[in-house]
Amino acid sequence: LVLNYQNQVWLWAVFSMHQMEYVCYRLLKIFIHLKD
Repeated sequence: LVLNYQNQVWLWAVFSMHQMEYVCYRLLKIFIHLKD
């Protein structure tokens, strides 16, 4: 149960990092597009 809980927390952390990367990437693309 403890190992399963840790795995869920790890997966959530990895998912959150990818979500932040995606959001930053989208914002960067929008910013570059507006500059042109």
